[in-house]
Amino acid sequence: MGLTFGVTISAELTFILSVAVIIIAFYYILKKWAQGRHSRDPNLEEGVVRSINDQFCNSDNVIRAILEDYSATLEEVGRRDNLTLLTGTILITASFLLLAEAGKNQDSQKIIFALASLGLYLAWLMFFHETAQRLNEIAFQRARAIEHALTRHFHYDFGIHSYITTHTEEGTAPWLRMVRRIFWYVVLLLLAFSWMLLSMSISISIS
Repeated sequence: MGLTFGVTISAELTFILSVAVIIIAFYYILKKWAQGRHSRDPNLEEGVVRSINDQFCNSDNVIRAILEDYSATLEEVGRRDNLTLLTGTILITASFLLLAEAGKNQDSQKIIFALASLGLYLAWLMFFHETAQRLNEIAFQRARAIEHALTRHFHYDFGIHSYITTHTEEGTAPWLRMVRRIFWYVVLLLLAFSWMLLSMSISISIS
């Protein structure tokens, strides 16, 4: 009787936790969906243009320094993305392994597995992925400003990031922007739904 009661409580707590995470996931999906387009920094863009056109400076040297700055900015983004991918590979895999392990048995410790599984995923999503995304947006804002400035100087559509932004936000494929923003929250939603269904199946089997 005590064991059954413990399993029941564990299933109920797991259900409540899953619903709470589902609400969080839906909130962030709607928030990401409502976000506007990437912002531009006109002050930085004008500063780059003035530096190139400064009659007291060698424009070739200025352009070389700007390109080095541009390259360093993108390298920083690359390093951050690699770190986020590495930690995600570990934590997300562990999160789903805990879900698989919990599905093999019906014990009163189910809530602990659920807390660990959802906690690992949320920790990566909030502390690694979201932080990296915000820092990357700052870096890309700088990179795009350099691209726009060089486009104005050379009269050439310079920079792959501005080109991609134009086509995903103002062109023919705006859905790509949304997929990139909400994908990992959709995965969180699926994980939380799995835990909710698991807790419901436990309750049904006990009853």
